[in-house]
Amino acid sequence: MADEEQIGYRWETEYEKTWEALVEDESGSLQASVNDLVHRSKRRHLLEKIGNIRLGMMRHLFLIIDMSSSMNDQDLKPSRIITTLKLLEQFVEEYFDQNPISQLGILVTRNKRAEKVTELGGNPRRHIIALQNLAGKPCQGELSLQNSLEMALQTLSHLDSKTLQGFGSSGYFCPQCKSKYCELPIECNVCGLTLVSAPHLARSYHHLFPPEPFRELLTADIMTDGNVKIPDKMSGNNKRVTFAPTVILAYTDITAAASRAVFGLEEKDVVYETIDLPTLEGAPPACIHGAEAKPENAPMDPIQIINCKFDQSKMPKFTFIIINTYMVDEKSHFVARRIVELCADSGVLNLVVLSSQRLDIKGPVHRLYENVFCGMTPVTQRPALPGDILISDAFLNNLIQICSVEWQPFTCLTAPAHRIGPGQANNEDGSLQLVQLFQSTIADFSGLQFSDKLSSSLMYKGPLEDVVPASLMYA
Repeated sequence: MADEEQIGYRWETEYEKTWEALVEDESGSLQASVNDLVHRSKRRHLLEKIGNIRLGMMRHLFLIIDMSSSMNDQDLKPSRIITTLKLLEQFVEEYFDQNPISQLGILVTRNKRAEKVTELGGNPRRHIIALQNLAGKPCQGELSLQNSLEMALQTLSHLDSKTLQGFGSSGYFCPQCKSKYCELPIECNVCGLTLVSAPHLARSYHHLFPPEPFRELLTADIMTDGNVKIPDKMSGNNKRVTFAPTVILAYTDITAAASRAVFGLEEKDVVYETIDLPTLEGAPPACIHGAEAKPENAPMDPIQIINCKFDQSKMPKFTFIIINTYMVDEKSHFVARRIVELCADSGVLNLVVLSSQRLDIKGPVHRLYENVFCGMTPVTQRPALPGDILISDAFLNNLIQICSVEWQPFTCLTAPAHRIGPGQANNEDGSLQLVQLFQSTIADFSGLQFSDKLSSSLMYKGPLEDVVPASLMYA
């Protein structure tokens, strides 16, 4: 009985001497003890997590946050909205821990309206920063759940046409046997090929592909009088290259029409640069100058950077990236990743990609199509590619995937074409018409001037025999 009297009631003993867990540090602060308790609580919570987590599942989720005037109430300290935002920050971190290839977006509702704070994306840091910024926003009026759900549904209803290639999808097709499947990832029951979606591949490409090969250097190559020096071939990788807010990318596809079109740039104030990529080291140029080339004509490096239209602060308004060499499928993602990294470092706002593709289009065929991604504003009035088009260009697929993950706004200007042989651009094979089409399109939205005569003088070496379409197609 005496022991029972000393124990007392459970609700009394549960909080007995809890202050003993808090110990002051040398300065008399309790913050260190509080941080330790918080850390232990988080770790205990992690250990108690449910183990049935499907890391390979692709989920799309919108958070709808109530920012009506009722969220100013202080029944939860310091206020309802602050408490909610703090809890959502933890939720975002746990969501991407358990769903690494999923996407999330944030909506708020106030004044009977719905507002999109972040688009669907897979960058948790961007969502957490957005939540922190909402703490300083006013909570006003009444919420509208209907408007919020309609806005979320409007975005989610297009996932079938936006999640995979970005050009649209009504199903997932095996590129080998053409079998159709309703979900990915999956192993084809007919031919055994493993099928994955663009988001799966984009988020795991750095695990699926090995890093770029290391260079073997002699001690004499990096030492001079006892001091370490950077070899010349490595200096290009470390060179700081700054891009303009708008970047126009042309590469060697099945026609090389886009790269030839850009090489015809006729602007007085231009600066030529290049970047060194070990992936393309020693790669031959796909296009070279003809016999009538002038000394002031653009150099023909495997990767050529052209900055033009400088403002008063000597900053370019446009940057051209020309990939003037051939890229095999298994190396194209290295080039795409490097380009996206440079765009991110320079704060590029608009990336315009020029491409010629073999397209199986049913119905009327337009000369040019434009598909925009990641919230970029279209640069033309051209229609978008139909939703059932297969794209088999490995570099374009990789570029779209990486840009989508990094949320780099970009647009693809795609011209239907067929594979073109070596030689100068001409009317017989349609290459000259493609060059003129790309030049006029760029001139319309940029005001830049081009010379189709200069472009048609370039000698295209033709496609390599071992360059094959991408092994993975997206419907």
